[in-house]
Amino acid sequence: MVNEDSYLVPPKLLEAFRRDGVVVLPGVFTEEEILEAKTGLATTLKIHEVDVQDLEKTAGNLRKLSTTGGSGGVLDIFYAPWKLRLSENPRFFSAISQLWGATYAEGRESSKGGVCTDVRKGTMEGQGEGREEERGIDGKDDEHPLYAHPHGPFDPRRGYFYLDRCGFRVPDRISAQHAKGKRPLQRSLTPHLDCCPAALYTSEKAVPRWRPVQSFVALTDNLGPQTGGFECVKGWHRTFQSWADRRPTCRQTGKAAPCVGDFTPIRPVEDAEVIARFAPVYYQAGSVIAFDWRIPHANATHHVGPEPRQVSYASFLPDVPVNREYARRQAQRFYNGLQPDDQWKEISDSREVYGDGSVFAFSDLGRRLLGFGAEEVCLRAENEIGALERDDAGREDNLCRFS
Repeated sequence: MVNEDSYLVPPKLLEAFRRDGVVVLPGVFTEEEILEAKTGLATTLKIHEVDVQDLEKTAGNLRKLSTTGGSGGVLDIFYAPWKLRLSENPRFFSAISQLWGATYAEGRESSKGGVCTDVRKGTMEGQGEGREEERGIDGKDDEHPLYAHPHGPFDPRRGYFYLDRCGFRVPDRISAQHAKGKRPLQRSLTPHLDCCPAALYTSEKAVPRWRPVQSFVALTDNLGPQTGGFECVKGWHRTFQSWADRRPTCRQTGKAAPCVGDFTPIRPVEDAEVIARFAPVYYQAGSVIAFDWRIPHANATHHVGPEPRQVSYASFLPDVPVNREYARRQAQRFYNGLQPDDQWKEISDSREVYGDGSVFAFSDLGRRLLGFGAEEVCLRAENEIGALERDDAGREDNLCRFS
């Protein structure tokens, strides 16, 4: 039986996350919740003339929903009600909260096995007194503390949404049918990092943010290779810093390895040692796949499966000062009907493609994760921005807290 309000991450999965930097959390969402989300996604796509029951004829219209040129099947759908409902699910935030508690929340490396947040009780409970080496978990990246960071300790029970896209990657045969010239409708999301290894805690963005744990919700099973699914390099976070310190320059130009925004491509030649370690991660629908921000990741080169791979990219930001300002700006753009401007795009287009005037009533948790407590949210609201101008977005009583 699923607890409606919390999800207890077993100690073995907390250990796996610390060891591998990636973990599959099964059954965070129920079958009914996933069916509702898939139905909602199909409805959203129908608005944009994509019929999931007739992709051979209509899949070409997916092109209008992608500002990444079809990379990874990623679609610019951020605010659809079905997607917001997934993000505000208390079991989802509960699970990520526990991962924070077991890793980054202390703000420094611990000689113990980390802590787990019991969100049902609102207390912090130790997960073992033994040294990490004795539990098979490396506590350091060579001489670098594994979870040290400059943002200081934070309460893992408090955080904000990170509103993100969704993924709808069609099989290769469908993609080929809707190619333009030699370019198929969609292609793989090539190996990359969502951080800049050479400048991990600095940013040129006007409003930066810190997202130490990334995640997505699986709407479909992904149980075999080359079916468009998630791939990564397990355990790379434990050697990340030593690798970043000695990462070679570009062979042809002699320039430093590129990083655009937070997007760092893993190069086939210079980063061959990383490429060689990529492997698929399998999961069932209803799972949350979470990974450390230092884990190189991609999705499969091919999709030879029979059905589209469907995911909702959704994460959370811990309550630290840099993220409070980001949450404020994110909420402003949400209320103005503008897409988040934090993600990589091939073209500049800030309109919210879903925006059909729908009203989404956030739960209490959802309002707090957005950053402040509005009673009802209209995707094209014109007057709600006044709540932000009153400067109450960062008030403590508007932050999410399980207690």
